[in-house]
Amino acid sequence: MDANDFKLKKSQIVAFFVIALGLYYLTGSYLMMAGIFLLLILGVQMLTLWLQKKKKEEEE
Repeated sequence: MDANDFKLKKSQIVAFFVIALGLYYLTGSYLMMAGIFLLLILGVQMLTLWLQKKKKEEEE
């Protein structure tokens, strides 16, 4: 599995936004919507960084 597979694409951002809007519809909370949206984006970024670091360590 390559780290490039986990880089954010426009379609992923749109999907995360739809998830956040659905959460807003269910809860009525902008803060929860924004928090989940940020957690999704940060989670993907952290996974990408971790995979890149792990790959670099394996090459050395």
